[in-house]
Amino acid sequence: MKTKLFPTILAIVISLTSFAQDVAFKALASSGDATIERSSTPGVYDPIKMGTPVYKNDKIIMGANGYLGLTSTAGKTVQLKGEGIYPVNDLSGDLKADQSDIASKYIACIFDGMKKESSSISSNMSLTGSVERSLGNAGINLFLPESTKIKSDKVSTINWIANEDATSYKIVLLNLFDEEVYSAETKGNSAEINFGALGLSADEIYKLSVKDNNNQKVHSGVVTLQILDGEELNKVNTDFAAIEAAAPGDDAISNLVKASFYEQNGMYMEAVEYFEKAIKAAPDVEQYKIVYENFKNKTGINGEL
Repeated sequence: MKTKLFPTILAIVISLTSFAQDVAFKALASSGDATIERSSTPGVYDPIKMGTPVYKNDKIIMGANGYLGLTSTAGKTVQLKGEGIYPVNDLSGDLKADQSDIASKYIACIFDGMKKESSSISSNMSLTGSVERSLGNAGINLFLPESTKIKSDKVSTINWIANEDATSYKIVLLNLFDEEVYSAETKGNSAEINFGALGLSADEIYKLSVKDNNNQKVHSGVVTLQILDGEELNKVNTDFAAIEAAAPGDDAISNLVKASFYEQNGMYMEAVEYFEKAIKAAPDVEQYKIVYENFKNKTGINGEL
C-alpha cells in the first residue's frame, strides 16, 4: 500500500510545486469590472481583489470601466485599463528580476498599508487637529510633517492649504541661528525650491515655514529639514534609479512605489509629490487613497490639496 501511495503523493507535490511556480502576478489594486478566468477552470469568472494571485495561463477580462494594478514576481508593475481580454502570458513577456529585491520591498509596504485599513476610506480621514498639534499652524497648513529629509541636489515642491486665500505668500528658510538663507514670494499655494542651488550643509539643520506676506499672524508651523549629502545621498539616488527601472513611467502604480520609497526613507516632501501623482493617475481606485491617507495619518499631515 505504501509503495502505491508514494508515487501518488509525489505526483501531487510536483504538480502543486509547478503550479506555484507559474504565478506571474499578484493584484495590487482593482476597481470597476475586473475578473479572471483560470486555465484550470475555463468558463468560470471570478472577481479580482487585492492580493489575488494571477497565473501564467490565466486570462483577465476587463470591463469598459475596469482598472487593475498588478505586481509581478520579478518586482515589475503592470496596469490594465479599458475593455478587453488579456492573456496573462502576453502580459508576462520578458519580465526579468531587475533589482527586484529593492522594488519588492516597497511594493510590500504598499500591500501592508492597504491591509491595515479594511473599513471605508472616510474612516481614515478623521484627522482633525493632528497637523495643528505637530506644527503649530496658524491659518496656513503646510503639507509636511514636523521634520523631513531633503536631497541636496533636487528641486522639490512644497504645498500648503490656507484657511483664507492670501494675495501673496512668503516662503522662508532659516538656519539654526534664525538667519535667513532663502526666501521667495508667490501668489499660489505651492512653490518649487531648488535645494541644489542653495549650498546647504548636511551638518546643519534648517527651518522652513510659509507666511501670509501681508499678515504676519497668519503662518504655517516650522518644519525642520535634514539635508542628505555624500554617501547617504548617493545611496538614495542609486536605490531610486533601481526603483525607476522596476517601475518606470508616470502611471499610478509606478508613482505609488516611488512614494513608498521616499516615505520609508523619511523624505516626505517627495513622498507627497508622488502620492499626489498616483491619485491623479487613478482617482477611482480606493486602495490607493487608503495608502495615501495612512501615510498622512502617520506623519500628521491633514487635509487634501
